[in-house]
Amino acid sequence: MTTSTVIKVDNLSKSYDVYKKPQDLLWEFFTGKVNHDVFWALRNVSFNIYEKQRIGIIGPNGAGKSTLLKILTGNLTPTSGQVEINGKVSALLSMASSLNPEESGMENIKFNLLLNGVPQKKIPTLVDDIVEFAEIGSFIYSPVKTYSSGMNARLSFGIATAMEPEILVVDEVLAVGDGYFLGKAYERMMKLVDRGKALIFVSHSVAEVRKLCNTALWLEKGTVRMIGEAGYVCTQYEEDYQNNQTIQQKEKNKVKYLGYARDGVNAEHLDSHNCLVRIVPDNDTKSYKDVHYVRSVSIKTEDMPSKVINLEPDHSDQNTCKLDLLGSEWGRVYYRNGVLTRALSYQTGKMRGGILLCNVDDYGDSSAEVSCGVSFETASISSNEILGLDYFDLNTQSWVSSNCSYQDLSDGWRRYTGTFKLPVINNQQIKNIIDTYRQDRVKSAELTAACVKIDSKRSQVVIERQPFQIEIEFKVNEKIDVLDVHLLVYRSDGVYVFWQPSGLNNTQIANAYGEYIATFFFDPNLFGAGQYYVNAYLKDKWELSKHYNDYEIFDSVLHLCDFQILKEYDIEMIDFGVVNTRVNVTISPK
Repeated sequence: MTTSTVIKVDNLSKSYDVYKKPQDLLWEFFTGKVNHDVFWALRNVSFNIYEKQRIGIIGPNGAGKSTLLKILTGNLTPTSGQVEINGKVSALLSMASSLNPEESGMENIKFNLLLNGVPQKKIPTLVDDIVEFAEIGSFIYSPVKTYSSGMNARLSFGIATAMEPEILVVDEVLAVGDGYFLGKAYERMMKLVDRGKALIFVSHSVAEVRKLCNTALWLEKGTVRMIGEAGYVCTQYEEDYQNNQTIQQKEKNKVKYLGYARDGVNAEHLDSHNCLVRIVPDNDTKSYKDVHYVRSVSIKTEDMPSKVINLEPDHSDQNTCKLDLLGSEWGRVYYRNGVLTRALSYQTGKMRGGILLCNVDDYGDSSAEVSCGVSFETASISSNEILGLDYFDLNTQSWVSSNCSYQDLSDGWRRYTGTFKLPVINNQQIKNIIDTYRQDRVKSAELTAACVKIDSKRSQVVIERQPFQIEIEFKVNEKIDVLDVHLLVYRSDGVYVFWQPSGLNNTQIANAYGEYIATFFFDPNLFGAGQYYVNAYLKDKWELSKHYNDYEIFDSVLHLCDFQILKEYDIEMIDFGVVNTRVNVTISPK
């Protein structure tokens, strides 16, 4: 049986004109010449939503989530692309967007029902349903301006869902609700999807997306980074966030990462590209202080004509030269005074600079060198920061500064030209270099696997109160004074259940190499029924007085394994909740 498509989004884009000052708009109007920039909130976004699908949209602030929702609900017109919607959409994008603050809750209910085309004979029944769901008591007859944010959310959500929409769109407005209301709201949303067609849910809470959705769409810089099964995509998103946070907040990791970002590249790139170049500030730290807009990027050799690098590649782009959009500091597509550019600025957790991945022709077995040249043009916010060009030397496995010069152009742009010579090496030499490169940059310690065991046998299912253990396998690759294994357990709905460093039990690894297994014993087993995820970290020595940011994190893996606790249906074994145990109770005179 085929599943019908509810929403089809094809190459959807939304842009905004940006004027530096109001006079520029008048000048443009009278001269007919472009005098503004174009910011792309969304760029070439494509995906489908199918019947009975519950899709969660995640991404950092500024990724384009709200813009996408406004287009899907008809509140915003796209600049280009197609959106096909098969069904009636009901959106809850803000708590009071459809509520008149001067009117009572009751009047707002009736007005919104009429506005949405509900027949008069159905209104009394729906009014009763909304009032009962909202549970705001006598406030239903008071002006909405007297409501708290939670009461606003209750009423708005009740109105939006009472008409049984086929497609329900919910932004993060439910974050203001209390736990009781959230439970009711989630239950109603699930029932609506079962009867209707689809749910679109936007949240910064990955746990909520996991709980409500079966599919997740990860937006980044206005484009689709990943779409797929909710659990998998959410884990990838969390790991990306965790890595960035580790680099930004842990002082020891900052030092290590700075060296890596200056001197290293991703080994995977070397497998398919023999020329790696990066645009960086011409300073010691290679760290941007300004925002640069880059256009007209090209590379050439003595035997190869100039190749223009596409600033806006798509998934089908087969060019041998391209931008490393995920691993380096390239930002959004941006039209600067009518010219297509790509923004370039500092980004936490990314490789230093704007990296170009290229394949240079005539890379043979000779002992010659290949002369290369890269040119690009930039405009920046302050125009004070000078850029340079580095190339990656495979023999020394390090970045080397090229002979780079610049020229200021008449239109306000600056053209940079960098020249360098790459040694020609054969495929076997490249393979040996990649192997060595990977060995040199292996983690000091790395997590390899985890599992749950009962009586020494692996299992993903545990009965309440049944003793079990969690084994975490890891490998120590270089000398570490003291290494600690941290275990974190989360329930599938995001509830943080358990944490313990091995050092709390004086179980640590000191100045040792090799493969190890850290075993955490849960006897007695106090976990309540539910689905659980295991997260693990390898850190340096755990100390009670040590500040969180003073740790160095050698490796971290989210959702390393999962397991399920099943209910034990026994009159003597009642489920007492997350901490599933009975405690002694005494009653005595006061």
